[in-house]
Amino acid sequence: DIAARLGRYQAQLAELQRVIAARKSLEKVNIACSTAAKQVTEQEKVLNSLEAACRQVKDRLQELQEQWAKGQAGFMAASLEVGKPCPVCGSAHHPRPAEASGQMTDEQQLKAQQQRVQKAEQEREVQFQKLGHLKTEYNTLVNRQQDLERELGLAAAAQLSDLLADEKSSQTSYEAALAAEQQVKKIDRLLSDLEDQRKECEEQVEQAEKSWRLAEAAYQKAEAVANERQLAVPAEYRDPAQLGKAQQQAVKQQTFLRAALETAQTTVQATGQQKIKCQTVLDGVQTHFAATVKRLEADEADFAARLQQAGFADEAEYQQAKKPADYREKLEERIGLFDRELATAKDRATRAQQEVAGLEQPDMAIVQSRLAACQAAHSELLAGYTASMAQVERQAKWLDKLTSINTAISKIEADYGLVGRLAEVVNGTNPYRLTFQRFVLGALLDDVATAANERLKTMSRGRYLLQRTMDRARKNAAGGLELEVFDNYTGVARGVTTLSGGETFLASLSLALGLADVVQSYAGGMHLDTILVDEGFGTLDPECLDFAIKALLDLQRGGRLVGIISHVPELKERIDARLEVVPTERGSRASFKVG
Repeated sequence: DIAARLGRYQAQLAELQRVIAARKSLEKVNIACSTAAKQVTEQEKVLNSLEAACRQVKDRLQELQEQWAKGQAGFMAASLEVGKPCPVCGSAHHPRPAEASGQMTDEQQLKAQQQRVQKAEQEREVQFQKLGHLKTEYNTLVNRQQDLERELGLAAAAQLSDLLADEKSSQTSYEAALAAEQQVKKIDRLLSDLEDQRKECEEQVEQAEKSWRLAEAAYQKAEAVANERQLAVPAEYRDPAQLGKAQQQAVKQQTFLRAALETAQTTVQATGQQKIKCQTVLDGVQTHFAATVKRLEADEADFAARLQQAGFADEAEYQQAKKPADYREKLEERIGLFDRELATAKDRATRAQQEVAGLEQPDMAIVQSRLAACQAAHSELLAGYTASMAQVERQAKWLDKLTSINTAISKIEADYGLVGRLAEVVNGTNPYRLTFQRFVLGALLDDVATAANERLKTMSRGRYLLQRTMDRARKNAAGGLELEVFDNYTGVARGVTTLSGGETFLASLSLALGLADVVQSYAGGMHLDTILVDEGFGTLDPECLDFAIKALLDLQRGGRLVGIISHVPELKERIDARLEVVPTERGSRASFKVG
């Protein structure tokens, strides 16, 4: 039973392990969500304080601008004279000239306050972006938390200790089932072995029965033969006791005779071998003796003949005439040396005759001509060798010169390598094909995007942010000046071409306003007091149109004149002072409308 439930226990254990892993992940995500929520709350407080500070400095800027405008009016009114036209309205009558207030605002204070406003807005924008990133991370964690809770279902509310206890219990059940399965397999193997042994025992029994039947038949046959032979045994040996005694005596006699036979055979064999050795030695001695006697007789006869040939009468006269031993030894050495030299000379003569056998004597004239040709070829080769050595020496000098030139080139490359690399960088020789000019423009574009995001954030209700990307639209195009839009709703960046028509207009308007701010900040004392926006409002829905108008009104409150060129009827209700152009049969007619 337990072994049969192994698969179910295994699946149950795997499911518990998956649930525990997801539960642990959920706890981590819960902690991360709590931490992220605290960070978002803290950063929202910081953003609220920055927005309050931004509003405060903007209000102060507006007060200063109003004071500056009133001061300018009072200053201009002080220079009016009766009968002379006003430089503002052109009238010669001045019924109610403006009076200068007690507190005057100069241009430096106005610029300083504008810088404070810009700084406060930048800090607010940085904090807004930071908060947006934190919210994106928090939303991602929340989504992950919800996914895990959906995945866990009821297990999401269960205690981790209970799940671990269930896992331990399931692990115990699984191990018990696994052990039971192994025991079952072991018993199956044992039963299989026992079945094999049973079959083997049956075969052995069958074989034993067959052998028993054969042995029974042989026994009966042997018993008949024994009975028949028992009748042929003498009567005195039919008694087993008498037969045993006679058999023991016969065995003893057989053992004694066998030992005596073996001893005799060994003695005979050793004697025969000794006889053969002695006979061989005797034959050799006799043969050597006969040969020695023959040599002695021959040597004596030869010695006698040589004595006679040498003129000696007998051996005694020979002994008297014989030279000393050392003289004979030297003479014998000389004779031996002569014999050896003679044999060597004969051998050389024989080899020379064998080598020249079948050869003809060469023509010396031909040999001399060949020798002269070989000497000429040798001289030519020697001259070529001399010329080659000279060429090698020249090439060695050239090689030394080339080495010195390469060293100088390496030194020059080392000296000018930095300049060359700098030139490559400036000319855009890099993976992004980014030249120095485009790098500077990219830095300026970053500033423009930062200033534009301040307006786009308001117009898009905090959804879109513009940022520069290093990706290139085409592989052969230069990079570094491409823009992409970061969508806070999705948490990913995408191309600006994916924006709708209205969103594209809002982004373009934000870039134009940001460019104006950056140019003004870079230009020092130069002011861009007038901005004209030509069309594009017709692509906006009413809510986006409200945000766009609000951004333009904020610019107007900052002291700039904002002009809108549009045919959208809804704008008539939003703009107090406007110049309307109406086409007629006699041409267009322009008129100012106020209020």
